[in-house]
Amino acid sequence: MILLGVDVETTGLNHLSDEVTEVGAVLWCTEKSTPLRLFSKFVQAKVPISEEITQLTGITQEMVDKYGEPADAVAEELKDFAKDSEALVAHNAVFDINFLNGMGFVYDRPVIDTRVDIKYPGFVTTRKLTHLAADHGFANPFAHRALFDVLTMLRVLEKYDFYEVLARSKEPLVRASAQVSFAKKDLAKARGYSWDADNKTWFKEMKKSDAELEAKEAPFNVSFMEV
Repeated sequence: MILLGVDVETTGLNHLSDEVTEVGAVLWCTEKSTPLRLFSKFVQAKVPISEEITQLTGITQEMVDKYGEPADAVAEELKDFAKDSEALVAHNAVFDINFLNGMGFVYDRPVIDTRVDIKYPGFVTTRKLTHLAADHGFANPFAHRALFDVLTMLRVLEKYDFYEVLARSKEPLVRASAQVSFAKKDLAKARGYSWDADNKTWFKEMKKSDAELEAKEAPFNVSFMEV
């Protein structure tokens, strides 16, 4: 099967007000576990790149100004690049897809999210990509750069049965909310929950089939809502 692995770097987290600064993509053959084609583009952005984003990604305003291309042109190139793929793979797929849609790139085939569609073993307690790489015995030399994050994600994916992951990607997704006090927030963090400042709750997303086990194993009450 030919996969389109994608990742974007952005000026911030809000796809309605922030913009893409870099797109990385890989055409990946699952049968041979190898990349077939690589795609890496800086994207011109009207939203300035903050010092915080530069510290995180290494991408500067100067780099994007000098080497960036218009977003719509990058989207058109990505459409051509993606034409032979049969499914899209991303790590936190909703985030990447929202930003790509804003550029004019729309994908109409199956989508796999390696955060939730891989059934990780119990010792893997975080879904941060750099930590996942380490948990699987390798390092990403350029974390938070789009192309390298895609290759890292795909190398993690190859450690698992792809067709099991594909089947799991079709299951419903739920949002789990941990019922914990501030004093016990570390219990939620230890199980991979993240803080949602807007709703003032600790949450994580998972497949509906995992919800029963989560409710049983978590050392706190958990409520669930379909996404």
